[in-house]
Amino acid sequence: MIKLRNKFQFYTLQSRIMAMHLVTLLVPIVLIGGISYYSITLVQQNKIERGVQTHLNEVRNKLENVLDNIGYVSKQLAFDGDIGQRMERYLNPNTPSLDKINIKNDIESRLSLLTYSNPSIGTMFYYIPGNQSIPDNQRILFSTLLVKTDADPLANPVLARDYRRILYGPHKSMYKYSDPLVFSVMEKLESISGIPESYIYIETNYKVLQTLFSNSEYGYPTCSLILDGDGKVMYTSNPDMVQIGERINPNSERIGEGADRMQLFVAPGSGDLYVAELISLKELNREQFLWTIRFAIISSLSILICLLLSWRLWKIIADKLNLFKREIMLLGNYQFDRPLTLIHVLEFDDLIKKFYTMRERIMELVSEVEEKERNKRRLEVEKLKHQINPHFIHNTLNTIQWIARINRQDEIVKLVSIFTRILHYNLGKDGEIVTVREELNALNDYIALQQIRYDHRFQVVLDADEDTLDLCIVRFLIQPIVENAMYHAFQESDGTITVRLYGDDDSHFFIEVKDDGIGMSAATVEQLLEREEGERKTGLGIGLRFVNRTVKQYFGEEYGLEIRSEQGKGTVISLRIPATQALRRTGGGGGQSTADPLD
Repeated sequence: MIKLRNKFQFYTLQSRIMAMHLVTLLVPIVLIGGISYYSITLVQQNKIERGVQTHLNEVRNKLENVLDNIGYVSKQLAFDGDIGQRMERYLNPNTPSLDKINIKNDIESRLSLLTYSNPSIGTMFYYIPGNQSIPDNQRILFSTLLVKTDADPLANPVLARDYRRILYGPHKSMYKYSDPLVFSVMEKLESISGIPESYIYIETNYKVLQTLFSNSEYGYPTCSLILDGDGKVMYTSNPDMVQIGERINPNSERIGEGADRMQLFVAPGSGDLYVAELISLKELNREQFLWTIRFAIISSLSILICLLLSWRLWKIIADKLNLFKREIMLLGNYQFDRPLTLIHVLEFDDLIKKFYTMRERIMELVSEVEEKERNKRRLEVEKLKHQINPHFIHNTLNTIQWIARINRQDEIVKLVSIFTRILHYNLGKDGEIVTVREELNALNDYIALQQIRYDHRFQVVLDADEDTLDLCIVRFLIQPIVENAMYHAFQESDGTITVRLYGDDDSHFFIEVKDDGIGMSAATVEQLLEREEGERKTGLGIGLRFVNRTVKQYFGEEYGLEIRSEQGKGTVISLRIPATQALRRTGGGGGQSTADPLD
């Protein structure tokens, strides 16, 4: 749980960058998306509602105009109208036959003119119901178009009615050769004595319904309706949605259930007539749905692009940070020689430049510390070498040697002569670098001096490859190692010390001092190399620690003495140093120094 909780904490720079970019993108997306969705929904709803309502008002007005036009025509056909007065005389049984012929021609002429001047009017005629003693072929009079033989205008569906007028429709036309849906009006004529009960039948042109609902397309399925006063569907433009005869409450806003729910728009007409429009809510909301899908796709792509750009930005920063981290690690590993590498990002380049300035300062401080340490070591060596006054010692020894010669003390003369050469070699100021040959000559003098000094006898064997004699070596390296073997290996017993010099490879050679003495433990070996100043020393007062430090000073920290010893089996001290004809001092002397031969 802890790991999971830490994983979702915004601890890393990467998570913070991506989170900030995501929030920066999501805030405008949510705000713009919400406002846009609200605006689009509001605009679309207002647009549809206004559009549908406007269309319904136009349909209602057109329908009322048609009905008004029919009413105007019916007035012409009524008995008190121009054509109706002639029809009254025509139906009057007291009218002479010859006059009836003239009246008939006049009525037909006037009906033709009336039809021509009113293009919204279709078939019209006078109708005498069949319950009167009139032949069937005389029940329809003065028809403007051929009428079906079985026509019964009173059987058409009633849409609305008033005192004397009945509105039918929509229903099939009475026209003999076509069945378009039309509206029709039947008006009962005023009863006159001697004239049978008569009606005026006028129907609309077959194009009226097509004209009324031709503009009801909105880019998605709709259904135009005409309802009577009880909400009964008298006309439907889309029977798949609503069928004729169904009942719909004109006061409802929505009808249907689930996916079939529809929005109802209603415009009241004349009397008990309603013009309505049904639109599927699924289709009505399709635009919002499509907009939502498009917005979701665009938002998802934007978020994806934002995350990719955030990841790319983090990658750039991470690469630069890793480069900077690597530079710090290299600095920690004392790699100060790397060249300045710019990142080509202004802020990082400025940081890198300051880091390299710091690195140069650290290099200077390290160099200062190393120089101080080297100077300290040189001072310690010089201190050891100058613990006594070489000039005073030489003068004193020369005086002793002169007195011994006067008194013919040859052993004393020999001893003083050897000791003088040793002091001259070890404490001389003519150079710290000598050849192996000169070092071995000084070692022979030291061995001769020790053999005179001690009662017990020991043997020193020198074995040096010819190739090593002219190589350069730091003065006074081999003698302290041999001296250590003399003092610690034999303890008043006889023994052999073997000094070997041989090549290791083209660039190094070995100095090895081996004895067959009592040996020593590992703790003793460690003490030999770690003794501090002030401890008891033998001989000239310089031990293995001096040799080890001198080697490291001149050749580097990777070089030094190696001691292998086992108690009762002797000791081997070896030293591996670079082979060179002209050794460059690394300990602070500078320049080159060649070997100085003994006088």
